[in-house]
Amino acid sequence: MKLVLTARNEARLHEVAQRLRAEFQTEAVVIRQDLTAEGAPAQLWDLASENRHIHLLINNAGFGLRGHFHELSRERQSAMVRVNAVALMELAHLAVPPIRDSNDGGIIPGLPNRLAATLSPLLPRSLTTRLAGLISRRH
Repeated sequence: MKLVLTARNEARLHEVAQRLRAEFQTEAVVIRQDLTAEGAPAQLWDLASENRHIHLLINNAGFGLRGHFHELSRERQSAMVRVNAVALMELAHLAVPPIRDSNDGGIIPGLPNRLAATLSPLLPRSLTTRLAGLISRRH
């Protein structure tokens, strides 16, 4: 089995890759990628699939923020939505054609992906409700 591991923390990735190589005698390639950046999912897919067929995508990127909505930066909240929803959708979109064409493999959604898919339709209503409550409390 050949693995491509990706995350923002390259040192941690190398630790995990080393453990997988030792324990499972597998090839493990490390690609450091920050999925908050525009175009990052496509860039990651290009790097990961270069000279190799991707059989399985474990789509488990995601992070959360703690704090009150109005106290968290808009940039960090936007980055969280990009990773938890947009990047996962884009990676899945890139993975489906080659996996489907080869008739093997699949996509395993991680918890953040399932949550994003479940919660994203609720986001506009929930956000509007929370903002209304937040705004009404300022008086």
